[in-house]
Amino acid sequence: MEELKNVINWEKNKDEEFHFDNEQYVPNSEKEFLFSAVIAVYNSEDYVEETIESIINQDLGFDKIQVVLVDDGSKDNSLAICAKYAEKYPENFVVVHKENGGVSSARNVGMKYATGKYINFIDSDDIWGRDVFRKVFNMFKANESKIDVVTVKNELFGLKKGTSWFNKKFDKGDRVISLWKEPKIYLNSTNCSFFHSRIKNQLVFDEQLSIAEDLKVVNTVLMNKWAIGLLASGTYYYRIRSAQDGSLASSARNKACWYMTYLDRVADWLFNKAPTHIVKRFV
Repeated sequence: MEELKNVINWEKNKDEEFHFDNEQYVPNSEKEFLFSAVIAVYNSEDYVEETIESIINQDLGFDKIQVVLVDDGSKDNSLAICAKYAEKYPENFVVVHKENGGVSSARNVGMKYATGKYINFIDSDDIWGRDVFRKVFNMFKANESKIDVVTVKNELFGLKKGTSWFNKKFDKGDRVISLWKEPKIYLNSTNCSFFHSRIKNQLVFDEQLSIAEDLKVVNTVLMNKWAIGLLASGTYYYRIRSAQDGSLASSARNKACWYMTYLDRVADWLFNKAPTHIVKRFV
């Protein structure tokens, strides 16, 4: 790999095992950020600039935001694009290059450099509405002790446009809900959600999963307070790049990992993780 300025080569600093209590040196870690956006990047040269610009242009003010870009062994120009932003905004960007290991691996490495009070995992081809970070901050501030996660509505763009099927939970507007009172509220995504850094050690993605890695993290977090901040007035724009993007769940069921790895490391894990009285309530 060609040496690029402002890029951390993870292979030179790689731990044998991932530990949050052994964090790496974070450039400009003396600066306090309200938000850290941890972005796993793989062959996204056609999209990642738009993703980054949607964060830079937040009306909250970019000085309050840290961006951690983890290039997961891209074969295109993605890393050079990331390095360009790190050179332009050295106080706000951390760029890490690592061997290809998948989105979970990239996010776990990125978390070692995240210093913001609130953490997000936007995908490297999606974009944020301009006012989202400000509104998320206000919701957390107003409900600091009640919630560990705030999530926003999804809109599809690209090859397919429209609203996401799981936006139904936003019909009643911005609010904090109790899962005890509304147990059917569904949340399975980290890319459109924000997490409080006080539960940072729970934001570890299972690197053996190629599907449902988000679901495992989200459910771990939700079991802390059994509550979610729903931000109907904020929008995450999810890019549809191919016909398959619209039916990932269906296509996943055709893979062996759905029946074996998923059942073992997600379904069985969730059944055993949930308190006994919760399990009895739904079986």
